[in-house]
Amino acid sequence: MTPIDKLSESYPRAKKALDSIARIHRLVDSFEIAPFFEPPSLFDLGKKPQPLFLTADLLATWIQHISHGTRVQLRSLEAGFLSELSAGRFMTAMILARSHMENAGLAAFAEQELLKASETANWEELKPIIQQMLFGTSFRFEKKLTLLQDELPLEATLPVRPNVLLESMNGFLIGTGSQIAQLQGAYALLCEYAHPNIGGAKAFENIVTPEDGTGWIHHYGRQEDIGDDGVVAATNILLVNMKVGYANAFLLVTGEIEELPGSLCFHKPSIGMGKTIWDEVLQA
Repeated sequence: MTPIDKLSESYPRAKKALDSIARIHRLVDSFEIAPFFEPPSLFDLGKKPQPLFLTADLLATWIQHISHGTRVQLRSLEAGFLSELSAGRFMTAMILARSHMENAGLAAFAEQELLKASETANWEELKPIIQQMLFGTSFRFEKKLTLLQDELPLEATLPVRPNVLLESMNGFLIGTGSQIAQLQGAYALLCEYAHPNIGGAKAFENIVTPEDGTGWIHHYGRQEDIGDDGVVAATNILLVNMKVGYANAFLLVTGEIEELPGSLCFHKPSIGMGKTIWDEVLQA
């Protein structure tokens, strides 16, 4: 019995979302993740190193890194989430869902910025964003660790912040006419489980109020008490993030890049591919 089958049997109210998750998985697994060639990039090694040129080949490389990387990371995180949730480990499932949401947001941010650059023909503004998405690292925040900073590659830069990713996800949902999910609220909830606070341990706790009302007796156990509401909420959060992440990953990689004299142009996917993404991902 698969984790999805087990969860559907144990939590019937979550079956609709779980069936949609399985449907998206069938589509995702049918798409090839083809190898691709990456040409070298030239960097301006000034005070703030950044790419010198953006060619059609380099743009295609970035698109494939984001599309392929998003898909494999989302799929792996979903496997972990479903396995942990079906085993009754709600806290670890929610921690994985937080990383899953951020990865989905990265694809949405990439698609948003690519379309903006193509529509305005302002490809210069995309260069530092590509650098962030390919070479962004949290190590760049640790400025006091000078030895560590010296060991980082010159192209390493600050990563894209989570709030930017959430804004891109919201923008995508608005653009598709989808019902707007409370993404910021969902992300805050997931952070409660990922951050070191007592809120994430509530499922391990049982509280008893003595008859005299003088206080509370707390019992912490090793197993979590998971209810239907929690599983329904968790699977729906995962499903929304899957729709946004996979839709944008496919939109990126199925478009076409045209090299124009002194510029580039990104052509959106064909109507047929757009319909597949709409029907099989966004409407799943």
